Amino acid sequence: MRLQKNTLLKIIFLLVLIPVSANIVSATSWDWEYDMWVEDLSEKYSISPDLVKSVIKAESNFRYAISPKGAVGFMQLMPETAKLLGVKDINDPVENIKGGIKYLSLLMKRFKNNAPLAVAAYNAGPSAVARYGGIPPYKETKKYVFKVMNYYRQYSNLNKSEKASRLSFKIISD
Repeated sequence: MRLQKNTLLKIIFLLVLIPVSANIVSATSWDWEYDMWVEDLSEKYSISPDLVKSVIKAESNFRYAISPKGAVGFMQLMPETAKLLGVKDINDPVENIKGGIKYLSLLMKRFKNNAPLAVAAYNAGPSAVARYGGIPPYKETKKYVFKVMNYYRQYSNLNKSEKASRLSFKIISD
């Protein structure tokens, strides 16, 4: 009887899980199309696409995810924050990216374009950054800021060398 019960539970689990995850599976991995959205939306909200990609890398490693705390998607938006930002469908990759970029842009403005403070606020909340007058002394937030800023430097350097390569190619081909 025990074996049958476990088998039955597995079947029920699969029947319930498959339809729910079917919509998520299509958005589980990063699509190059999202790079274009990041570029366009970053320009619209006046924020560095390299910083946005750094946050996405730290938050979800470019994979659709739902955290144990309830944060959702590539940008790991909390449902309440997403609502405040006007995100209609937090599970839609483009809506999620747009909401995260909009939020990060607002944080950059609030903290006078200080990227480490904006990133700390993205992680710990703007009130924690304001309360401590800087990066909060939370171990998780300190590690998060270090990680994002390290990715940011890497992406920025990558883009600089890519632009230099394009310029060199253009000069050689002219």
